[in-house]
Amino acid sequence: MITASICQTQSFFRQVQRSCRRSIPLLMVLVFIGAPAGAQDAELQEGPVDHTTEDLPLARYVDLQPEFVLNYGRDGRIRFLRMEVNLVTGGEEGASQLNYHAPALRHIVVLNVTEADRSDLNTSSGREALRRSIRSEMRAFMEHETGSPQVERVLFSNLIVQ
Repeated sequence: MITASICQTQSFFRQVQRSCRRSIPLLMVLVFIGAPAGAQDAELQEGPVDHTTEDLPLARYVDLQPEFVLNYGRDGRIRFLRMEVNLVTGGEEGASQLNYHAPALRHIVVLNVTEADRSDLNTSSGREALRRSIRSEMRAFMEHETGSPQVERVLFSNLIVQ
């Protein structure tokens, strides 16, 4: 019984090999002659695609360096955290203004984090609320200083709470 199934399997593979030998030259003809010629013509007619536009500024990331190592909490027990904060702005002008005002922006982060409760930093909703609070204060500060909010997003990276 086993030998019969082995023979059937071998017979099946021979049939597959024969059909592949017949269809491979046909596939080669279609692939190398028919398809690429049409694709190349369409690509030459349209030219390279430009995915950037002059109207929209590209996002720029500004790192508030060095990373923050802070104590936080108002429950009487000293707790520490380490975090990196990145700011997202549009264009080079916004990035240069954020870099210029980096000390004041770091101060905003320090004040907000040191006032946060342990429960705020241990939950994703609490971290999101802290991020929104920092963003709104930074936007108000930049609006006052430069006439434009400049800070589109505040990103926390490498956040370690102890």
